[in-house]
Amino acid sequence: MLALVVVAFAMLYRPARGLYIAWRTGYTLESRREALAEENRELEEEVEQLMTREGIEDAARKHGYVMPGETSVKVEGLEEEPAPEPADETAQDLPWYIHVGDLFFFYGEDA
Repeated sequence: MLALVVVAFAMLYRPARGLYIAWRTGYTLESRREALAEENRELEEEVEQLMTREGIEDAARKHGYVMPGETSVKVEGLEEEPAPEPADETAQDLPWYIHVGDLFFFYGEDA
């Protein structure tokens, strides 16, 4: 009986691993697509803002341009706020069963 279980496991492991890797890759790509869609929405909002007169003036001022009659002043010595770091895709909060599946099917080592 034990030999039958071992043979069945050996026969089913490779197809199950292939199915898991395909599903996991799809999951990863879908997460990446959602992140890119969010970034695209943010960029579209920025473009809409830049298409207004106020947006154009703000962008020009950031590059040092001033309107006629205005004076440019540069302030030094202030600390700039650090840019937010992009989210690390490998540090996602994945459900426990994905971690178990990754270990069991060796996902990421040669997938």
